[in-house]
Amino acid sequence: MKLLLTFLLTLSVPLALRAQPAAGPPLPLARVLALTAAHYPSIKGRQAELDAARYAVKERRDDYLPKTVFQAQALYSTSNQVQGTFYPNEGSAIPVVGSIKPNTNTSDMTWTSGSTLYTDWSFFNFGRVKAGVQVAQDELATRQAALDNEVFQQQVQAADAYLLVLVNEEIAQRQAANVRRAEVFRRVTAARASSGLRPGVDSSLADAEVARAKLLLTQAQQQAQTQRLRLAELTGLPAAGIDVDSAGFYHQLPTPAGTPNAGGVLDAHPLLRQALAEVRRSQDAVRLARLSWLPGIRLFAAGFSRGSGIDNAKAADGGLIYHKGLWDGVKFRAYDFMVGPITYWNLTDSFRAHNRAQQANFLSHSLQFDLEEQRLGLERENEVADLTIAYATENVAAADQQLAAARASYGQSLARYQAGLANAVELTQAVTILNRAEIDHAVAVAGTWQGLLKKAAATGDIAVFMSKVGG
Repeated sequence: MKLLLTFLLTLSVPLALRAQPAAGPPLPLARVLALTAAHYPSIKGRQAELDAARYAVKERRDDYLPKTVFQAQALYSTSNQVQGTFYPNEGSAIPVVGSIKPNTNTSDMTWTSGSTLYTDWSFFNFGRVKAGVQVAQDELATRQAALDNEVFQQQVQAADAYLLVLVNEEIAQRQAANVRRAEVFRRVTAARASSGLRPGVDSSLADAEVARAKLLLTQAQQQAQTQRLRLAELTGLPAAGIDVDSAGFYHQLPTPAGTPNAGGVLDAHPLLRQALAEVRRSQDAVRLARLSWLPGIRLFAAGFSRGSGIDNAKAADGGLIYHKGLWDGVKFRAYDFMVGPITYWNLTDSFRAHNRAQQANFLSHSLQFDLEEQRLGLERENEVADLTIAYATENVAAADQQLAAARASYGQSLARYQAGLANAVELTQAVTILNRAEIDHAVAVAGTWQGLLKKAAATGDIAVFMSKVGG
């Protein structure tokens, strides 16, 4: 009778284990999501991209400011010149200023100097600067949407890892209870076999059942630890310090409000918001490309001064008079200024601007098609989530019936074995069925939460899931 009581007590072990206080405070899921958002490297990477985009907007706004340049130079050079024209050729030709020598070239050198301070302000450019700022602001909005989407995706991954840790720990507890049942069964059979009441094969079957139960327990513990390592990666916490809180999950089932497919996929989904931001940026890039060939009207103002070691007067033979001293060449002798509007228009750039606009336009169309593909995929995932929740709820009801029947069968088989009306094979089968029913029940309950998490991932709202946790 004591052995029978011991058997029956093992049935309540999983519930008793869950009722015992944990060694340390459990880690709430809300805390897991906050840690993931604060510590995961990919989220930090998206944040850095957002910070860079903010400075890109400031840089584009600086294009409104005039360009102010100062330059100064002191050169030691010859002064041989000829009459005629030359083309600067993008600055590669060096201009020489001064009168023409009446004699041949010489190697006489002297100091010359010059300085310039000018301001060039493009005060009218047909909206090119404004369009450039808008593209930069679109990039900023895209980076913000990318950050929000990354946070959401990683939090979904963290919630999934949390659920998998929870269900695998639950399975490990059920397997531990199964090990205890098998060990009690082995002690009973060993005692009866040694007294001659049962054949020796019963003891061998009991030994095999204990070994099988320990193998299943090891596998469950390995799976739980694997998922705990995944959760540690996402949160930055040591795996040994992660203790999940099962109170809000296995003591209740989620009850999603509304009809199936209620709260479908909206453009507010973080993934779609990022795609929409990319489309808007590409559309504004088309406008910028179309404006790129138009001229700008600029206001130019400059002051400049020159100094030279060559005297303004000439020698008696008409040659140049050189003053070799450094100060003779560096000190300024002439000062000038100028101011006025200027423009520069590369007319043939219209062809390149047209091709750039066409390229940007087709890229924009490509992004719009990608957006539609993502929307269709999320709508499908939303419908799959509804199916998962519906079938998972049915599975829980079936698992409840299966577990109740398995426990009743186990109790009956145990009583028959104690009375000598059943053999060890029948009892072993009842133990196996009970173990499978306990595992199926744990998986079925976890399936309802995983279905709700899929719903949250498809609709883009983690609150859909979090609102059902713990209450």
